[in-house]
Amino acid sequence: GEDVFAAVVADGVGGHAMGEEASKTAVAHILSKLKDRSPDEDHLLDAITGASLAIGEEVFHGYTTVTALWLTPREAIAAHVGDSRIYQFRDGKILYQSQDHSDVMMAVLMGELPPESPRTHPSRNRIFRALGLPGEVPKVDSSVLSVRPGDRFLLCSDGFWEPVWEEDMLRTMAQTETAEEWLGQMRSLVEAAEDPM
Repeated sequence: GEDVFAAVVADGVGGHAMGEEASKTAVAHILSKLKDRSPDEDHLLDAITGASLAIGEEVFHGYTTVTALWLTPREAIAAHVGDSRIYQFRDGKILYQSQDHSDVMMAVLMGELPPESPRTHPSRNRIFRALGLPGEVPKVDSSVLSVRPGDRFLLCSDGFWEPVWEEDMLRTMAQTETAEEWLGQMRSLVEAAEDPM
């Protein structure tokens, strides 16, 4: 068959150990459901809601965000719950960016808060959707994206995109040849933010 690639990023919420357990469960569950399948939007949504149920049953008080990308050379299915993000870049511009499931992002979209608020507002970490809430099937946002050679995708948690602004993503992308170099440059911005001199 053609090249199929799947990527999942999950960022645990709540008590540290429980959040980590929830995020590991989410990634393992989703990837196992996508294995040896052709990308299909409904199947990806089922895998994500299934992961949420598995977390609810196996991890007590553990929750996680999730963002997943299921990709062929022609199209990609992007899906997310919470405030981990997916970006698609083409020709040095952002073609697609997922919208965080946070109160602050909703307020930004409604014009009530300035655009930088998801990175600066005191209650920016309050999300209203996550995987693992007992007895709750999370609403998953998904999009089918067309893919061209040279497109780049970035999946990242809020700990990554908070210090790395979109203009940083574009600037470092323009300065680098490979994905490794690009990630390396962005990672130094994250490290600089975590360890102010």
